[in-house]
Order: sequence, then C-alpha cells, then structure tokens
Amino acid sequence: MDKNSGRSMDDSNLRQVCTLLDKFGIGEDLEWLSVVLFVRNLVRHLSVFDGEQKAAIQRLVFKELAARDFSPARFDRVVRELDAFVMQNSGTREVEEQLRLERTSAAALVEELKAFLEGLRRANKSNQDRVERLGRHTVQAVESGQPKEAIVSGIRTMLAGLLTELREEAREWEERAKSLERTAMFDPLLTELYNRRALDAFLNEAVRRHIEHGRPLSLMMIDVDHFKRVNDTHGHQTGDEVLRVLSKLVAAHSVQFEGFAARYGGEEVAVICEGLGLEEAGLRAEALRHDVEKYEVALRKEGAVTGSLHFTVSVGVAEIQPDWQAAELLGAADRALYRAKNAGRNVVARHSGNV
Repeated sequence: MDKNSGRSMDDSNLRQVCTLLDKFGIGEDLEWLSVVLFVRNLVRHLSVFDGEQKAAIQRLVFKELAARDFSPARFDRVVRELDAFVMQNSGTREVEEQLRLERTSAAALVEELKAFLEGLRRANKSNQDRVERLGRHTVQAVESGQPKEAIVSGIRTMLAGLLTELREEAREWEERAKSLERTAMFDPLLTELYNRRALDAFLNEAVRRHIEHGRPLSLMMIDVDHFKRVNDTHGHQTGDEVLRVLSKLVAAHSVQFEGFAARYGGEEVAVICEGLGLEEAGLRAEALRHDVEKYEVALRKEGAVTGSLHFTVSVGVAEIQPDWQAAELLGAADRALYRAKNAGRNVVARHSGNV
C-alpha cells in the first residue's frame, strides 16, 4: 500500500469521527473527543476485552452521548462508568487477585519473621540461663567436697542433658528456618514452585556459575494454552486448580534433572536447567508437555465432581549463548514460547540463533 493510500484511509477515518462528533453535537470538546476516540479506536485493539465486552463498552458510551448532556458532571460520570467496567474485566481481576496473593504472602512473611526473631530472642535467653545453671551446679559440686570422680560424673550428666536439649532445639530451629524460607521464596498459590523473586536471584547465580565453570545452562518457559478461556468457561477456581496441577507436574519433572522451577507470572512457569543443553532440555520439555496433555483435571461444583477438563501447554526452550546474561536468556526463551504459540499451541519450540 502506498503513502497516498494510507493517507486516504486516515482522512476517511478522521471524517467518520468528525461526522460522529457532529451527530451528537460534541463539537471540539477535547474531553468528550478523548472518550469517543478511546471507545472507537483504542478499545478495538485491547486484547483484555473480548468482542462482547467491547460492544458493551461502546453501547455504554453511545447511550451517554445520546443524552446530549456534555456537562463536566456528565463527563465525570462516564469516566467512572468506564473505570468500573475496566476494573471488572477478567484480566484486571486476575491482576488484582495476583496482587492480593502477593500482599497476603508478604503479610504472612512479616508475621512469621516477627515470630522467628522473638523465638530467637527467647532461645538466647534460655541458653544463657542453661549456661548459668550449669556453672552454678559445677561450683556447688566442687564446694561440696565430694570426691573428684563424683564431681566429674555429675558434670558429665549435666552436660549430656544440656547437649540433648540443644540438639532438640537445633532441630526445631531448622524446621522454623525451612518454614520461613518457604514463605519467603515460594509462590503463595502454587506452593510447589518458587516465586519470581527467587527465580531472578537463582537465574543470576546460575549464569555466574555457567560463566565460571562452562556447564550448559538452558531455560524453559511454559504457558497454559487458552487459559483465559478456562477461566471464562469454568471459573477462576478451576483456573487455579489447573495452575496447581501444572505446578505439581512441573515440580515432579524438574526434580528428575535438578531443575529450578518457579512461577514467572500469571499462568507462565519457568524452569532453569543447569547442566542441560538445548536438545536435552527440549526433550525434557516434550516429556512434560506430553504428561500435561494426558492429565485430567476434575471439575467440581459444591464439592461434587461434575466432569473433567484436559488442558495443554506451550513451551519455549533456550540455551545460553556467549556474552548473554539472565535477561537475554529469558528473552530468548520467551521468543521461543511465542513461536510455539504461533505454531498451533501444545508445542515445544527451541530457540535458535542469537538475540
């Protein structure tokens, strides 16, 4: 298409908009013009809305325009209605839910950390009391005039008891530390997977180890196919269950090759594959894709099973190249995932070439 043709189309669109403005008597009011342009042009290209939702937005605005009241109060009302419509969108709700989970996770981490530190303070006080008690008993035994053998035996008995207490306490603190690590590092919904912060930190370290030791390093990027359709058709609880099933399958596969599995965001999961080149990582991804395809997710209503659902994933795999850092590896895996989606989904695509 030549430039003149493109300019002709732009002029035609502009004339249509002007005709629309004149029809409703808006004139050159920039605020109302922005509403019309938003509904007519921008909404058309937003992927978070389906066709029915886009039509609903247009009906809402044109209803307001038909009232021919272009006062500031009416404009504020239209903006509030648009704002409410956008915030009720399923995509926006998913973001809000993710933020809510993150806030819940952060609050749980803060509370657990407070309890951890308070317990540590009490433990230090308890250990200090134990040492002082042992010291007092030792002095009393020496001052009692007992035979040396009896004194040594008594001190040994007290030390054995103290060491037993300390070993029990050490096991308890190890469990507390593991719990705190899980709260800090694992995803609040998909508890089988690390969270995004942990992924970023681990990937940077993996890249550093690759540079130092030269071991292969690959990355899988996994995405649920048509996830929005699952949510819209079966509800968000089923969508959450699909993600939980995926996290368990990814975790089970990852442990076989010591992969680091984490939630990348939304319905995307990433697996860091240290020691695996592109082809082997690709074969591992194919095995995961196949197991996901076979899995049946139970559909429930009020606790009763009402049917089952199959879902699939697309996977992009990339291997780190010379001079790459974490961002380049992530970008390559993401582009491979995009290729898998374009190839029809339920596909594993391998990245080839440099960034």
